[in-house]
Amino acid sequence: MKTVALIAVLFCSFASFGQDIVIDKRTGVKIIFTADGRIFPESWYSKRINAKGISIESNEYARSEKIIKDVLQHYPVKLVKSNLKNIYVLSHINFFGQSFGGTNSNSNIYLTNRGIVNGYTALYIEQLFHAEFSSILLRNHKHSFNESEWKKINPINFNYGNSGVDALKQNKDSQKFDKELNNLGFIYEYATSTIENDFNAFAKNLFSPKNGFYNLVETYDNIKNKRMLIIDFYNKLDASLTEEYFNKILYTTKYKKH
Repeated sequence: MKTVALIAVLFCSFASFGQDIVIDKRTGVKIIFTADGRIFPESWYSKRINAKGISIESNEYARSEKIIKDVLQHYPVKLVKSNLKNIYVLSHINFFGQSFGGTNSNSNIYLTNRGIVNGYTALYIEQLFHAEFSSILLRNHKHSFNESEWKKINPINFNYGNSGVDALKQNKDSQKFDKELNNLGFIYEYATSTIENDFNAFAKNLFSPKNGFYNLVETYDNIKNKRMLIIDFYNKLDASLTEEYFNKILYTTKYKKH
């Protein structure tokens, strides 16, 4: 009887593991739906940063899994395997007393999903992923990014803000298209907070363009020029990520209205 009971316990444990953690067979990346344990880098648990995460509801597991597996299809296997290990999908992420949609560490991505009813559509989550993965790639392949040319596109004497956290605290974190900023080469207000957030804004709209992004590229030279620089970055990481590849994605949004 003891043996049978032990087997039952082990079976339940493995069933629980399978529910909370799935593996993308194509890339080997783990998709994790629980905030249990020390999921963030140890330094993030300091009093100053005070990292916190809350697990998502189990009824969002299947939808989240499909979205993540679909979004990983955009990237060559080798590029993913060499830069990413785990993707945490949580309901809440909090640092410095502020809530974030997503963040990243050395080889982990943390995303939020609170359900479609709260605005967490497939596109929203896809864009979160692309933005956070672009930060990891930018950090790991800094030499492939032409930062000096990127800054030349910005207005003369323009300086980015102090940080994304600071932008959130000052309520300067809008991610709505803004014609005045578009003309200057920024997709939205939050992109002016740091060069990384500016880069992220273009990355998310390369792979999963928001409705209306096609019109921005066609209308504003500075947007078009930054887009070409980020395409060059990705093409250096993998030859399959060409301008033609991204143009095909962009064209699908041509007739969608913002």
